[in-house]
Amino acid sequence: MSAEEVLHAFYRDAPYLFLGAAFTAVGIVSAAFAVLRRQRDSLLIFFALFAALYGLRLWISSPLLAMAVPSSTIYPRVRAGLNYIIPLLSKLGFERRG
Repeated sequence: MSAEEVLHAFYRDAPYLFLGAAFTAVGIVSAAFAVLRRQRDSLLIFFALFAALYGLRLWISSPLLAMAVPSSTIYPRVRAGLNYIIPLLSKLGFERRG
């Protein structure tokens, strides 16, 4: 693996890494609002989980992380698991909405 390959992967994935950070930040802020509110709002909690996990999924699906952990056995399982958990959280959130 050369430095040119790493730079090419970074330039190709830079928008996704930025969006992953943005979604994760929105998830953290939503979780903070859910904790600070006096009423329990399950829609806000599901949105916070969805946004944070979707941002994490964008980071994990990046080839840069795959380059950092090339021989990990748990990395593909976590990546596949997030692909199934995120739609489940969105479905639960929409059901809570009404």
